[in-house]
Amino acid sequence: MSKLDSLLPLQRQSLSAPVSWDSAEGASVFKKGTAGAGALIDVNKDLLPFKDKKAMLVSNSWWAGGYFMAGDEVIGFIYNPLIMKPLVGGGQMVENLSLINITTGKHYSGNKTYSVPKVGESGGKINIVTDTGSMTGDFDDLHCVGKMEGGSFDVHMRASSPAIYNGGAGVYELCGMRSHQYSLPVLATKGTVTMDGKTYELNGNSWFDRQWGIFNPKNGLPKWTWFGINLVNGTALSIWHLFDKSIGQNKSFATILHTDGSQTVAAAVCIPDAEYAWESPQTKNLYYLKWTIEIPQLDTSLNVITTEKDQEFTMASMGGGYEGVSNVTGTFQGRSVVGAARLEMLGSCR
Repeated sequence: MSKLDSLLPLQRQSLSAPVSWDSAEGASVFKKGTAGAGALIDVNKDLLPFKDKKAMLVSNSWWAGGYFMAGDEVIGFIYNPLIMKPLVGGGQMVENLSLINITTGKHYSGNKTYSVPKVGESGGKINIVTDTGSMTGDFDDLHCVGKMEGGSFDVHMRASSPAIYNGGAGVYELCGMRSHQYSLPVLATKGTVTMDGKTYELNGNSWFDRQWGIFNPKNGLPKWTWFGINLVNGTALSIWHLFDKSIGQNKSFATILHTDGSQTVAAAVCIPDAEYAWESPQTKNLYYLKWTIEIPQLDTSLNVITTEKDQEFTMASMGGGYEGVSNVTGTFQGRSVVGAARLEMLGSCR
């Protein structure tokens, strides 16, 4: 079996756009919103940075990424600016970028730390610009540009699904931080990726994640595992697996966006496969590249496995992490499914 054959589930969901950039259907679905969510946040207004003049340390993160068929190759990108701003001092922004050619196994990542730039907010649009990347616009046209050693990307994204409000209302406890988060699992995407001097035209879907909160430095560096999953039946899942200091054990939960626009929050069990452990030669971090996710409430069992080992990124202030494009197989509500996942691990799994 060729590598492309093994990526069939990924191709069918993430690489085949159910809503094209030129179609008005996706935008209308996004504007209808999530049925019955009762969210405590606003998807459009909260695209802009969260501010709190009394907080010791405020965290703002924007994450965008997608994987696409480009000819007979599978290409992906990630852009993730993270701003940490303390009450005293100017703070900093960590910018993470990556490119991957899943067909050839080529992977490039870029990471740079900046003094916090001025983030524009004119007319409700985000405007983050550095000398290596940018995120500008709104959900009618969210434009991301990035460059690093080995390549670059220039993509336009348009929200084409309702939001997932993580934890039900978009607010939950994360590593001692009151975290706010929403996810847009489908954004119609067009643009280009250039790797090793070759330019690829993109046409497919991306995932967007927005997260912010007040961070307590006394809790130390956060560690977590997160899965952003698209199933071919149109269901999307955002799943968190993390250590909860208040109860002294791991805690996992899933927020599921159903095809009718409603969502469910359910307890999950996330089980790593020790046979698929990988130790980074660069950071010595240990990452689990295969997981089984059980959601008993929904009669669901999913297997998530990455397509390439080395998809690590490094951050000077927070150590290493992992952003892995992955395949999904298993059952959802008792029926066989396949799909694609973004597997994120912050910190070593040791």
